[in-house]
Amino acid sequence: MKLYPLEPTSRLSSEIEKTSRRLRLDVMIKKPFSIDALVVIGDGTLDGRALAILAYRLNGDKMVALAKPKETRLGAVDKLPSYLGLKFSKIAVLIDQEEEDIDNIISQVEDRLKRMGIGLNVEDADRRFKLYRCVRGSKEFKLALAINGLDDIAAKKHSVEDHFITAAKAC
Repeated sequence: MKLYPLEPTSRLSSEIEKTSRRLRLDVMIKKPFSIDALVVIGDGTLDGRALAILAYRLNGDKMVALAKPKETRLGAVDKLPSYLGLKFSKIAVLIDQEEEDIDNIISQVEDRLKRMGIGLNVEDADRRFKLYRCVRGSKEFKLALAINGLDDIAAKKHSVEDHFITAAKAC
């Protein structure tokens, strides 16, 4: 997978570029073409670094645009309407669980989407992941909501770092 940041001068972009260069991942592209998927990162730049490593491991021709709004967590969801005009048919939103209840996060996301006039139908779901078929006006798209963290990590806050801890234990 190749990554294209919507804001090439952002901190997220520079962190992914540094990670990509340091680890020789070659996951960034400078000029987009045929991108129909967007990943919205709702939390810190470490999520971007994790995404760079994931993109390298997926090692394919698929290109994905990246956005890291200034608003974090649920505030990033509020930015979705600004991305809907950009012809993305697939959008993924990554949010850290932090100290919050997962069901509460999902409920808040769904409420915000409905207030934006986005119709939702759940296509697939598990505890930390929901895949929705969405409609807003004439725009149809799929929205994947992923809540970062692992239940088997004993911590007050859950985030993408949980996955790194599990990977480190396996080494």
